[in-house]
Amino acid sequence: MKNSVFALLIFFSLTGISTISPAQNNEWNELAITHTGTEPRHTAFIYYADEQSALKEDPEASPYYKSLNGIWKFSWCRRPADRPMEFYKTGFSTDEWSDIKVPGDWQLQGYGVPIYTNIRFPFVAKVPFAPQEYNPVGSYIKKFTIPEDWKKKQVFLHFSGVNSGFYVWINGSYLGYHEDSKSPAEFNITDLLVKGANTLAVQVFRWCTGSWLEDQDMWRFSGIERDVYLYAGNTVSLRNVKVQAGLDTNYKYSHLSVKMTIDNYGKAKKGLVQVALKDRSTGETIFSDDLTADFSSGNQQNLVT
Repeated sequence: MKNSVFALLIFFSLTGISTISPAQNNEWNELAITHTGTEPRHTAFIYYADEQSALKEDPEASPYYKSLNGIWKFSWCRRPADRPMEFYKTGFSTDEWSDIKVPGDWQLQGYGVPIYTNIRFPFVAKVPFAPQEYNPVGSYIKKFTIPEDWKKKQVFLHFSGVNSGFYVWINGSYLGYHEDSKSPAEFNITDLLVKGANTLAVQVFRWCTGSWLEDQDMWRFSGIERDVYLYAGNTVSLRNVKVQAGLDTNYKYSHLSVKMTIDNYGKAKKGLVQVALKDRSTGETIFSDDLTADFSSGNQQNLVT
């Protein structure tokens, strides 16, 4: 096989939230809790409208992607006991709050101080609990609207990295909690969206019980450190994909394995999945295959080609 850059394209054609506690608890200080209300881990990708835009590999080329990066309203306090408890409620005024840039660490924007240590823990607390007296909390508010053509789609909220434990609300309703500073977290917000302006509220704790496992030789910062965005998918959509490629023992023939997980949020009984491997430089189709997803036994289907 000639030396080329390839693109794997997957298409669909069709035939035919768990309940979460409404109020914030102490998940940030509970050793047994690392997340609530989040989507299962999966391959990170964006849905595109057509093959041409997908090949650009630019999220902005997709009509189903909306960045929430930019200026958010922000409030900071030194300890959890002083944090605003009802700021997520509809109608809460942020007129006296400051502005902060997201993504960005709050220590680099005038709130608190960065810490560097490589042996000692950066806080004083009893294992395995998080500190109570000095454990700054940042509260964030962001307004956004949803494109009209997203009405019949599943909409997901993606945080690429938040340091460290954080809570999320949409329009006054509690979505969940997540800790793991360098890993993404996603929430399905479809049923909580309203027409017009929507309100996203996030509360971030500098340290949580997970901080005991994140004690590496590095600078300690806090806040929404990586991209935040929304994306939309069809009621039947690819949710996870694993691609493996290699050569035979004689280095003459190549093989390609594609394993997919498909979610069905609608009433479709079957779906056709088209897989194509193309040479990006010439547009030539190297390999293609059609697979049928049968949802009669459940709302999720695993396929292998």
